[in-house]
Amino acid sequence: MKLDIPVWDRPDILESFESERERRHISTPRLTYDCFNAKCKGTDDKVRCSKGHTLYALSPDGSLSVNSVLRGRTAKICKTCEDFNG
Repeated sequence: MKLDIPVWDRPDILESFESERERRHISTPRLTYDCFNAKCKGTDDKVRCSKGHTLYALSPDGSLSVNSVLRGRTAKICKTCEDFNG
């Protein structure tokens, strides 16, 4: 879903993302959202790992979209990462 306005200006969407994240947390205790190494810098709406891990191999820069992280998507690396800090 491509949004014309930032998600933080839409409480209804943020609540929906939080509900999805809570559901995913049940089956996946380590979400990318929970790791302090997951950083969103600038205005490109991409989340990258500050430790240099590739979060999404199909992305040219290895990043995940901020909306997918807010929804509770987790990178495979985060599930077993020794650098996970959450």
